[in-house]
Amino acid sequence: MKKENNDNKKIDLMKNGPVKKILLTLAIPSMIGMVVSALYNLVDTIFVGMLHDTNSMDAVSVSFPNGCFT
Repeated sequence: MKKENNDNKKIDLMKNGPVKKILLTLAIPSMIGMVVSALYNLVDTIFVGMLHDTNSMDAVSVSFPNGCFT
């Protein structure tokens, strides 16, 4: 019953809510996910960069998009 009530609130917000609130509600989780992903890639690049091996850096660069799509 509680889940149905929560779903109805979300549907009502999408139908009748202000556009600015809807955009923020949907955009903030996406922005947080992108920041976390970018930080992960940055830290991974820093640690692999300590190896002083260009092949390792290439592997990080090539494999990063694969991690984004899975």
